[in-house]
Amino acid sequence: MTKNFFSEKLKATGLKQKEIAERMGLSESTVSMLITGKQKPTRPHERAFELAFGERKPYINPTIEAVAQIMEQLPPEAQAEVLKAAEKEKVFVEAGKGSR
Repeated sequence: MTKNFFSEKLKATGLKQKEIAERMGLSESTVSMLITGKQKPTRPHERAFELAFGERKPYINPTIEAVAQIMEQLPPEAQAEVLKAAEKEKVFVEAGKGSR
């Protein structure tokens, strides 16, 4: 993605930077820097923009893509619970105990 991508999407949607920032959970200054190219977007930024504009690109890993599709259909409370469970599993694996 380039700064032109962000600028074009902003113009096409008619949304203000403040609205984009709220949708993405970022500060207005971060959104501004991403749009102007003063800050290079990270993959999480790109995903957040894709989701904010309804243009999510699939993950290359089919398992991760399947999980993403399921998560998108869950209400926020259920998403939080799934994330919590994944974080616990990650700690378990990192401790060298392998997957349960």
